[in-house]
Amino acid sequence: RRAPEGATAYVCPPGAIAGLGVYRALGLWRRDIRLVSGADAAPTADYFVYQNRPSEWDELGFELRSQRQPVYTAFGGDAPVGFIWAAAGKEWAAP
Repeated sequence: RRAPEGATAYVCPPGAIAGLGVYRALGLWRRDIRLVSGADAAPTADYFVYQNRPSEWDELGFELRSQRQPVYTAFGGDAPVGFIWAAAGKEWAAP
């Protein structure tokens, strides 16, 4: 709800794109957000979506974690299950 219309989200691990497809089908993830993965796609991203599974993170995930605060943390109960970081210069609009 907070990302601008047509935003691009870099997803890691790449297999998580399939899971986000299920969320889309259930109406829990916006259809206008473009999902990408792979190192070549990272520079085009407005947002970076990572599962809380650092053993599957790429180098970019560790850089993001060490340099910025996530703009959103998804929780399953009390445990964080995913993070979203905004690209430099990108805003995360208030709801």
